[in-house]
Amino acid sequence: MTPYGAFPLLLADRRLGAVWLHNTIYSPAGQTRLGSLEGTGLNGSLVSPVLTWDTKVTAALAVMNGTWGITMAFLEEKGLL
Repeated sequence: MTPYGAFPLLLADRRLGAVWLHNTIYSPAGQTRLGSLEGTGLNGSLVSPVLTWDTKVTAALAVMNGTWGITMAFLEEKGLL
């Protein structure tokens, strides 16, 4: 399981997305002092020791309703909407 897998579900259903995110980072080794790991498996006994921005940023953006608001503001400002 991977934390960034929660972002589409967070956009579609915040409650279910939060459950997915919680289960991935609450596993025994899913969270470090630098944030969530790339992925876990077998009840947290296997972990990917990689830290990337997408395991954190995609979920954070989804919790803030995605990027449509800032994208529309930019396109309106540039007269491209």
